[in-house]
Amino acid sequence: MHPDSHIETMDVAPHARTNSAIAAEPLGILAALAMRARSTPAKKLQVAAVAGTLALASALVFRVSWWEVALPFVAAGSFGGWGLVEQYRGAKSDSLDSRALLALSAAQVMLTATGVVAAIATGYALVGELMGTFIS
Repeated sequence: MHPDSHIETMDVAPHARTNSAIAAEPLGILAALAMRARSTPAKKLQVAAVAGTLALASALVFRVSWWEVALPFVAAGSFGGWGLVEQYRGAKSDSLDSRALLALSAAQVMLTATGVVAAIATGYALVGELMGTFIS
C-alpha cells in the first residue's frame, strides 16, 4: 500500500453533499417558475404577457397613482414573456445563431429582473396598504 493511498479513501468532508442529495433538494422559486413557464401553453403565456403590458401602459398613461394595482399584472406579464421566449428558444434552438441566442438571453434576463422587481414591489405595496398610515 502506498503511503498516500489513504488520501483517496479518506472522507475529506463528511458533511459534503452528494449529487443525489443535491438532486433531492426542492427547487428554488425561479427554477420552479421556469419549469412552469416551459410547460404552460403558449396561449396562456400570450394572455399573461398582453395583460401585463396593458396594465403597465394603462397605469402609466391614465392613472399614474394606480401603479400598485399594475404591479402583479406586470409580474405575470414578465412570466408570460419569459415563457414565450423560452418556448421559442426551445423550438428554434437548432436554427438560431449566436447573436440571436444572445439577444433572447438578454430579453429573458430583462424579463426576469422586471418580474422579480414587480413581485417584490407588490409585496411591499401590499404590506404598506395593510399597515396603513403611521403618524409619529
